[in-house]
Amino acid sequence: MRKKKLFIFAVLIVNILMVSQMSWATASANLTYLETRLPNGWYLYDYTASNTSTAEEKLADIGLYYGSSYNGQDSWVWLTTPTGWINWESTGYYDSTYTDVFAEGEPVYSNTNYILAGNSLPGFSFKTNYPAGDIDFGAYFVTSTEELSYTSGVTSGTAVVPEPVSAILFLSGVTTMAVRRYLKIKKTPA
Repeated sequence: MRKKKLFIFAVLIVNILMVSQMSWATASANLTYLETRLPNGWYLYDYTASNTSTAEEKLADIGLYYGSSYNGQDSWVWLTTPTGWINWESTGYYDSTYTDVFAEGEPVYSNTNYILAGNSLPGFSFKTNYPAGDIDFGAYFVTSTEELSYTSGVTSGTAVVPEPVSAILFLSGVTTMAVRRYLKIKKTPA
């Protein structure tokens, strides 16, 4: 009887350890951007979409919800999408405005335009006439069993700003070298 209890206890401990070591698959995405101020009040956004899923989910569709910063008078213009991806805009969805980009082709797991787990795809570019900044997004994934999985988040980015300190240092260095050269030439007897 004692051996049986010991065996059951050992099996229970092994099961607990095995379950605690399991990692559950999670579909997740990350959207990062570079924001560049353009002439005439426009802002350029260059996005990179990353599939940060822990299993084999493939990123198939991304929706950007810019309703909270959009006032209805602003403009939002897609410039480029990666090869194999299409953009679509809509207004009035849940009292906000959004745009959607999705992989071309049938919504099946074998679609080669999807972004694979652990990979990134740059080239999602648009311009606006207002600083949109960080905005909400939603992402759909296709799993290996042909099911859809969804996640949401907030984009993150960096504003590209000219660096005046570098320009000032460069110009002061060039000026110093020019003055030294001028003084050296002036001191040299003719």
